[in-house]
Amino acid sequence: MAVLLFEKQFWEPIVSGTKVHSIRPTRKRPISPGDSLSLRGWEGVAYRSKQAILCEETCIDVRDLWIDRSGVVIEGYDRIDEPEELDLFATTDGFANWDEMRQYRNLFYHLPFSGDFIQWGPNKFLESKANR
Repeated sequence: MAVLLFEKQFWEPIVSGTKVHSIRPTRKRPISPGDSLSLRGWEGVAYRSKQAILCEETCIDVRDLWIDRSGVVIEGYDRIDEPEELDLFATTDGFANWDEMRQYRNLFYHLPFSGDFIQWGPNKFLESKANR
């Protein structure tokens, strides 16, 4: 079972089901579709407190991802770069809008960012962006 840890700001979107994927740096031990995921968060100070288990899910998809200041590219999907689409994508990642997501990613990972898109729940928006 792979453990994914989340900051408190993401707990409610995960539990409510509005956050259905995570964007992460590529792992040494990659997650694969079908793997069990334990979505958790530190109850207090990281590494000095218990982990709260938010939920357990099954990974349904993992794809390469690229984020720059103007949009998102996920392997197998059309580029996401229209303002309305960027806001929709950001909400499925637990953010209020694209500007908030972009600032968060730039602060912690610096843009451009390359990593993994790990999905555990259905995402109707992305289904509409799939390359056919």
